[in-house]
Amino acid sequence: MKKIFLRLQEFFSCFYLRHIKKPQCIICGEVGTLKVGDHQYICESCAEIMNEIGNDRD
Repeated sequence: MKKIFLRLQEFFSCFYLRHIKKPQCIICGEVGTLKVGDHQYICESCAEIMNEIGNDRD
């Protein structure tokens, strides 16, 4: 039962960010869903690109 509640909470949190709040990505300006700092978000595609850049440096 707890897993169902956590999944519902995650779904509504994501829905709220994408369709109601719509925070902008600090890099590209698209709708950001990943919180970086206070009132700062990045989108999933920018996060993937930043991850690839970080992996290339190693």
